[in-house]
Amino acid sequence: MTVSVVMKADRTTDETWRIADEGGARWIFPTRPDDAVNQVVDFLHDFTCDTPAIGGEILISADTDFVVWLNGHLIGHGQYCNYPDRKTYERLPLGDALREGRNTLAVTVFYNGRTSSVYERGDAGLLFELHANGLLAASGTTTRCRPNASYHSGPIAIVSGQLAYTFGYDARGEDAFHGDGYIPRDDWDTISESEATLPADRAVLKPRPVARLVYAGYTPCRIAAAGCFRRDIATIEAEHDATVIAETAAGVVLASHAPGSAEDPCSPRSPSARPALCRDAGELGLALGERGLHGRETKTVSPAWQMQHDLLTEGSALEITGVATGTALDDLPDGLRVSVADLGDNDGVYLLFDMGREEVGYLELEIEAAAGTMLDMGYGEHLDDGRVRSFVGGRSFGARYICREGRQQFTHHFLRWAGRYLQIHVHAAAFTLHRLTLQRRDYPVEVRGRLTTGSPLHDRLLEVGTRTLHLCMHEHYEDTPWREQALYANDARTQALCGYYAFGETAMPAASFRLLGEGLREDGFLMLTAPARPGVTIPSFTFAWMLAVRDHYLYSGDDTLARAFLPQILSMLRAFLAERRDGLLPLRQVKGIWHFYDWSAGMSGYTDDDFAQGLDVDAPLNCFLILALHAAQQMLAWCGEAGGDDLTAAIAELRHGVAERFWDPAEGVFRTHAQAQTLTELTQALAVLAGVGEPEMRERALDRMARKDSGLAGPGLSQSFYTFEALMTDKDRYGAGVLAGIEATWGAMLDAGATTFWETIKGGSDFSNAGSLCHGWSAVPVYVLYHDLLGIRPLEPGFRTFTVEPMTNVADTCTGRVPVPGGEIVVQWETIDGEMKLTVDGPVGMRKVIPESRKGMDKSDL
Repeated sequence: MTVSVVMKADRTTDETWRIADEGGARWIFPTRPDDAVNQVVDFLHDFTCDTPAIGGEILISADTDFVVWLNGHLIGHGQYCNYPDRKTYERLPLGDALREGRNTLAVTVFYNGRTSSVYERGDAGLLFELHANGLLAASGTTTRCRPNASYHSGPIAIVSGQLAYTFGYDARGEDAFHGDGYIPRDDWDTISESEATLPADRAVLKPRPVARLVYAGYTPCRIAAAGCFRRDIATIEAEHDATVIAETAAGVVLASHAPGSAEDPCSPRSPSARPALCRDAGELGLALGERGLHGRETKTVSPAWQMQHDLLTEGSALEITGVATGTALDDLPDGLRVSVADLGDNDGVYLLFDMGREEVGYLELEIEAAAGTMLDMGYGEHLDDGRVRSFVGGRSFGARYICREGRQQFTHHFLRWAGRYLQIHVHAAAFTLHRLTLQRRDYPVEVRGRLTTGSPLHDRLLEVGTRTLHLCMHEHYEDTPWREQALYANDARTQALCGYYAFGETAMPAASFRLLGEGLREDGFLMLTAPARPGVTIPSFTFAWMLAVRDHYLYSGDDTLARAFLPQILSMLRAFLAERRDGLLPLRQVKGIWHFYDWSAGMSGYTDDDFAQGLDVDAPLNCFLILALHAAQQMLAWCGEAGGDDLTAAIAELRHGVAERFWDPAEGVFRTHAQAQTLTELTQALAVLAGVGEPEMRERALDRMARKDSGLAGPGLSQSFYTFEALMTDKDRYGAGVLAGIEATWGAMLDAGATTFWETIKGGSDFSNAGSLCHGWSAVPVYVLYHDLLGIRPLEPGFRTFTVEPMTNVADTCTGRVPVPGGEIVVQWETIDGEMKLTVDGPVGMRKVIPESRKGMDKSDL
């Protein structure tokens, strides 16, 4: 056996990067307008290395992201995203790329500039130092820069309101500036003194708090369909009530009609004529002038919108490509050749590819085509529309690439795409596609949890649930890698609890909950997402964050996060307690507060009419407050700190107040609020977990929840965690029903072909056709199978004391292991001659506690 150890959440402080006042790096970026967004800028820096050096490295930080090369060698990419005043840096080894003599560093920086759910607008910039036996080079006034000549900079379609920008790329602008031996053209400028600064929040930077993503290969794409497409310009103009002027890398540009006219009298072309493809702003300006703009407003329609509305004529993949449907691109050494003799009235060829399962990664493209060939590319999770759903509800899941002459390779490093399908619309009749895929960059974590019950369904639930978790872990937890990539406290808590069992890794949850904790609003709640400053927040998510900080201490044994945030948590809780009216925390009825609990009836928020009718307080928020107060008490005790008597009194008062105000004796349940017409499972679950009312109240609520004819609105997948937790407080009575429900609901997703678990049971049709098919919160069966079926649960931080309470009434045998600090706990039970035998093994120094109902089974020595 191994000795128990504590897993630390924070990196050591000796890795702090302190910028020297003289000779050190400066925060550099060419001057841009104050409202500049989506800026892509190249940098070059020459330096000399006098002697060959081993162990050279670059320290680099950027807002928002970067790709860096040295002497033509890709060194790395990927800036950890933090708040603007807490920038982190990346430390990348230079390896064999560093040489004696002249060296050239090349960097491309993407600056977002648009505050969203995943990013808070900061100052555009780049900071770097190269070290090898001393300082070799640093960003500053000897660094050259220019706008990137291929990426479209400036306004462009966003993927979604929560996420970043799409992209447009014109390869005809490439000059291989990052290649070895490159000779700069006259379009490079030198950073000026005013463009090289050292803000106070850049003078000292901490390293990224989690491991960098690692290359994990890619899943081969197989051709699923092929055909021709036609882009109806008249449809675009009618839909947007404007006239098409030109095509650009960002999309098709339209101008509003002349005042007082429904049509554009300035248009010299026929309605079916193709718009000119403009390479840069100068060409676009010329096109606009030629079309008689006369001060009319312009707008750009994304390639994703155009793909969604293209008219498709499916053909034979064999006839169009020469290979059969199902053929993998990797199996074609000469690429997928397309040569259509006659397009007719079509505009080009479309190809649809299937990766066979949900994937997340960076777009990789390799194609041979004529200069100016335009590719519109879309990605999606299903084919419910008969194609990739590239545009839905204002969201654009696509981008545009314009070819230079010949064979070319391209990787977009600034945004991960997610989905199962890739679709391209190539505006040409002849080309050769060599590669189209998503390059996986995974968070380096090992699946360490194991569980076997002999049920193939349980195996699949664990496999798909664990993979769902992994695809929603990158720089921090993500709700969905497809539509948002955002960090929410509610989602992240469930993801972390599942991950403790599946991976035994604690750095990711520590970093995620630290980011959330740093987003404290003036009103005492946390930002809805982090690192960002969205205009709305959800109060219950703030309390879920407090529970998550407690969970981290309990499962990891590391007190770093708890000690760092416990003073803040106590201050927040006491401020909330001071707000109480008639013993309960009221609902704030102000702009920017969304009283959301679940995507289910009666739980997704309140209207102005609800408040006008007297709604002022509800049960769920006060239950969450009780749970958070209890979590704070536990952390105080575990940290050996005094105090908390006021919390104990508040818990008792809140429990009494919720029961008195919301218990309905006739129904035998807790009402969500006094005016609630819908009775819900989630409200019962929260009341049970919070210990509200008398034991017989909670027993009646649980019994009602467990009935098939309960009349209670069930939870969505998002908050089923709490209903499962509540029912599992009496697992002998209700546990089998919980497991059966999981098998039915999550099994239905598997039967539908799911390779990851969905946002809701409605799948892609939910949220006005924008439901995601890979959502971290839906991995909850992973937690239930380990925590409740196998029955391993920590009682003290780091599993110093743990309990084993298996569900022996749903399986005859079960073997499982759970990663814990210092090793793993292994549990096995089986039926021998009608008697259940339980054995438990674990690291030295850990103490097991077997409930009275299971003690007769225990045959282990631990």
